[in-house]
Amino acid sequence: MQQAQLLNFDLEENNLSQYKGNANLAYSTIRSFSEEKKGWYSILMGTVLLVNKKPTEKELSLVSRILDQSGISKEEFNNTNIKAQVFMKNLKF
Repeated sequence: MQQAQLLNFDLEENNLSQYKGNANLAYSTIRSFSEEKKGWYSILMGTVLLVNKKPTEKELSLVSRILDQSGISKEEFNNTNIKAQVFMKNLKF
């Protein structure tokens, strides 16, 4: 809930409220994503993990379960996040 508030997401909005409390629907939706969208979702999950610098065991376990249920392998998750981190380090404004 705090992350949703921080990102200014309205969880009561009609297109988001259907997922509230319905993890299976969310997992099913993510499983249907293209590989590119799964990559972006992996980056989002990786970013959430690093919000407080070092993730706790509970956070790692939760993300692992979400990835498993969403059809995203840990290898895909790690590779995508490594590429994103390299990209961000090389980004110059």
